[in-house]
Amino acid sequence: MRIKGLWDDPFIARLNGIVFKTFFPMHIFISIYQTDLATAVNGPLLVFMLAFLAFEIVVPWLLVPHMESDCKKQGVIIQGLFRANILLFGIPITASLCGQQYAGTAAVLVGAVVPIYNVMAVVVLEAFRGGKPNLRKMAHGVATNPLILGAVVAVLLMLLQIDLSAPVEKAVADMAKITTPLSMVILGGSFHFSQVRHNARPLSIILLGRLVVLPAIGLAVAVWLGFRGPELGVLLSLLTVPVAVSSFTMAQQMGGDGELAGQAVVFSALGSIVTIFFWIFSFKQLGLI
Repeated sequence: MRIKGLWDDPFIARLNGIVFKTFFPMHIFISIYQTDLATAVNGPLLVFMLAFLAFEIVVPWLLVPHMESDCKKQGVIIQGLFRANILLFGIPITASLCGQQYAGTAAVLVGAVVPIYNVMAVVVLEAFRGGKPNLRKMAHGVATNPLILGAVVAVLLMLLQIDLSAPVEKAVADMAKITTPLSMVILGGSFHFSQVRHNARPLSIILLGRLVVLPAIGLAVAVWLGFRGPELGVLLSLLTVPVAVSSFTMAQQMGGDGELAGQAVVFSALGSIVTIFFWIFSFKQLGLI
């Protein structure tokens, strides 16, 4: 579409803003609203996922500033390391690897973890905008972020036991379905291969960490804790997936390095074709799943 002259960079930027302020909040809202939170807070798998997510955020937060000097790249690197595409990749891989009955288990974990992904992504990108950190400004940025507002509204409706009418819920759900495909189209229109060499080092950190190092640590700990069979398969399906598509949109809208974020999404998706096969093959050969 860009080659055909159907859009240019200013149009892509405006369209990205629409997705960030409209479709993404609907996507977050409906994913929380349709989740059974009473079920989601149970089980050792959930405890493990939340504990490892904390590790994925805290450790990069401490290490990345020593590895990259550009603060706009720092936030994108940290987000790329912990924010995985478990929504689109995790559940289908679980169903294929462990059977459809365990896809529900993965869906419960996704419903509990994705809202935390989104909140912490906002916090990270606000913290690494550049300049001297202003806690009041950072708190205001987090509190007024469209994704956070979508999550808050969903939780309030659930706590107050307010049910949307079926037509309204369906309309919101249908609008939310636009988010990922439109984000991918925007990503394609924003991608410039000529810029890849300028981001070789930070991109390598994201790809190696997201696809190799963090899955190795997480799965090793899971095996040590005694997870086996389908349970370990569910964790493998969620820990080895590439960078979330939404990380590109958020980085571009919140002052991060959008170019690096887009490259991380594209190349981690390509790389995961090899690495996910490696993880599944290796664990099956070891008889662990």
